[in-house]
Amino acid sequence: MRIIHRVACWYDEPAERLREIGLDCPQTPVGIGRDMLVLDIDEADPRWPEIKAVLDACGIMTTVRTEFTPAKIHSAQWLAMEPDWHHGYPMPDSGFGYRDLTYDLTDYCAKCGIGTRQKAPFRMRREPKWGRKGLMQLNWVFDEFFALSAVWKTVFAPFGIGARPVLAYRKETELKTVVQLCIDPILDVELHMKDHPFNICEFCQRKKYLPFVRGMFPALTRPVEGVHAVRSQEWFGDGASAYRAILVSGELARRLLAMKVRGCLFAPLAQC
Repeated sequence: MRIIHRVACWYDEPAERLREIGLDCPQTPVGIGRDMLVLDIDEADPRWPEIKAVLDACGIMTTVRTEFTPAKIHSAQWLAMEPDWHHGYPMPDSGFGYRDLTYDLTDYCAKCGIGTRQKAPFRMRREPKWGRKGLMQLNWVFDEFFALSAVWKTVFAPFGIGARPVLAYRKETELKTVVQLCIDPILDVELHMKDHPFNICEFCQRKKYLPFVRGMFPALTRPVEGVHAVRSQEWFGDGASAYRAILVSGELARRLLAMKVRGCLFAPLAQC
């Protein structure tokens, strides 16, 4: 198990200082006259304390993820399925207009983000640029997965997981290469959250846990059978963002890995 920090910032000063520590700092052009520094750093790297000091001095925050060994993933009974990339935005993106179009907001809290319930298909600007990937998430929407249509048919449909169409924004025609996975059931089992930090919304009084990024995902309080993909009861997120975790069975995860479907990562659930 490895704890990985991703640095994504303007190249400039931090790259110069990190090179002095001995890091390779490639430049990533972004087409606006400035380059980005995108770098993954293992927390076990002996240089990490020095690296962290430089990032802190420059006011740069990292995103954190946990990487697991293939053996740990293959042996897990349940896993949290997480995105490996985000591509595009739900439409209309101006003023988050997609919310009113896509969701029933009766129980939605604008302060914490809890309470959305889908009522209509998602809209995308155009067909996704899949490359070699078969799964994706949209920016801003952290509890919905979208699959290459062929991946849904060959991998997810045999496990009883349905698909919803995705529409081309303004044209309102179905896109051909992408579908939304129908992961509708909400888990009727709580997770062992223990002392994981959370916030209580001052407006709606509902609980939201901070994103779980370090170590194994919380264990189920009792076994789950008869389904292969569910949403957690618990809400996760920070600020005005809220999502339910997507949990998949070991059988489904192993099928995705065997078919070499790219676009997602897995975090095994701990055992009670």
